Amino acid sequence: MIIVKIHAGLANQMFQYALGRRLSLLRSDNLLLDINSYENGDYTIPRQFGLQNFNIQVQIANSKQIFSVRGNELQWLGYKLSRKFGFNWKPKYYYHEKETNIYDEALISGSGSIYLDGYWQTEKYLLAIRDILLQDFTLSPQALQPPQRYIDAITKNLSVSVHIRRGDYISSPLSNKHQGVCSIDYYQKACDLIHSKFPGANFFIFSDDLAWCRQNLNFGYTMIFIDGTTDYQDLMLMKLCQHNIIANSSFSWMGAWLNEHDHKIIIAPQQWLANPANNTRDSVPDSWIRI
Repeated sequence: MIIVKIHAGLANQMFQYALGRRLSLLRSDNLLLDINSYENGDYTIPRQFGLQNFNIQVQIANSKQIFSVRGNELQWLGYKLSRKFGFNWKPKYYYHEKETNIYDEALISGSGSIYLDGYWQTEKYLLAIRDILLQDFTLSPQALQPPQRYIDAITKNLSVSVHIRRGDYISSPLSNKHQGVCSIDYYQKACDLIHSKFPGANFFIFSDDLAWCRQNLNFGYTMIFIDGTTDYQDLMLMKLCQHNIIANSSFSWMGAWLNEHDHKIIIAPQQWLANPANNTRDSVPDSWIRI
């Protein structure tokens, strides 16, 4: 049994599902999702389970199934305490306590039931089943399609998505200290680079702070600000763009990774986290340009 703890925002959920999907295929085992973090209200910033908007078979794990793989609450507490005090005790499941962005080959080559708790934000977990994930991450019949005016504008022009992540990266001291925000200089250089190659490019702006973007992104290029859309609609619009400029965010990372254009250019920030000492060598695919 493969059980994945699903938590945080939509793109994080997609990373978590993707690893679970790969392991379920490798081990010919069932994939179940633990969504208790949403039911328990674990987030200071409101988050919602969103994978039901995609063409995936969502099976929700119940408490009995979770405990059969992860252990009961007492065992769970014992494991966390043993980690805290440096003991060697480890239960039968695999637990990833802290996101490191570093690929773990042992996880892929393992066997048996497993409980996954982490972010798993590297292409190395996804690439082997890319074709499957491209199909899984299409919109379900129940989801609302993005506004047609945006689809037309993106598909009928030379289009570049630009994602500016602010929100909790600004308002949350913890997120700001850990993630940091991309500078205006980064976006200027990225847009200039794309424009030098494609002078007729239209830049489609995706952000959780469009007012700031309208005021500050004065680069002299054609810019269309995407407004009134859901998170999953934004991802679908990003993937339609021919090229992508992303923030240090799993959200625009996923939108760019889903892009199926053969000659796409994807630009990512050189510094992924605020502290350059953090090891993020596996965070960004080698084929993407980092500036």
